[in-house]
Amino acid sequence: RAALIEARRRARPDSPLRNSQLVDNHMFYVFPNLQLNCYADHIMLFRHRPAGQVPGRCLFDQQIYSRSGSPGTRTSSHRLLARDSDFLGAVTGADLDAVEQLQLGMASRGFSTPVWGAGEAPIAQMHSSLDQWLGLKPS
Repeated sequence: RAALIEARRRARPDSPLRNSQLVDNHMFYVFPNLQLNCYADHIMLFRHRPAGQVPGRCLFDQQIYSRSGSPGTRTSSHRLLARDSDFLGAVTGADLDAVEQLQLGMASRGFSTPVWGAGEAPIAQMHSSLDQWLGLKPS
């Protein structure tokens, strides 16, 4: 972490960002289905939505917004990618591979509650908030 902060400071010596803003992923959830992952040089937007009338299936949108070019010359592009596209990156690709199996496991009789890892506190908080909003647990 210290080496990454140092490298980013060298690359952006005049940056007003705090160290955590330079290197951390800041996650925000917007009810009911929008997730924003904010980084120093880009923002990733994830949206999950029902796939018509198919129970247990959803559509997943990922949008990435980053600065490129100089002001006044910036362009935008749009690509439709397959879920196994290298462009999605190793983390998103691995998550998409795992999510279908996780969904099947959550539908089993043996599942009662998720177990969250230390780095998944924002996800646990989102689920806790959703449960409260849906009346599944007391506030």
